[in-house]
Amino acid sequence: MAGDAPVPLTTEQAKQRLREVARDAGISGWTRRHPYHAVLVAMMAGLAAGGARRFDDRLAQTLLAALLGVSRLR
Repeated sequence: MAGDAPVPLTTEQAKQRLREVARDAGISGWTRRHPYHAVLVAMMAGLAAGGARRFDDRLAQTLLAALLGVSRLR
């Protein structure tokens, strides 16, 4: 009814497909697809974990720099 049944993959094709899916799984795949967002998240985490004395000033400066950087990319 819906057409021909899909042809099963060979062993080598299945291995290759598994390698591709495994490479993109987890945080490393997301980081490769979204490098600028990953840097922004890392910067924010560093600011939060670093315990800067003037956290609000640093946060404002970092957010401004990040927003200006992202707007230039588009």
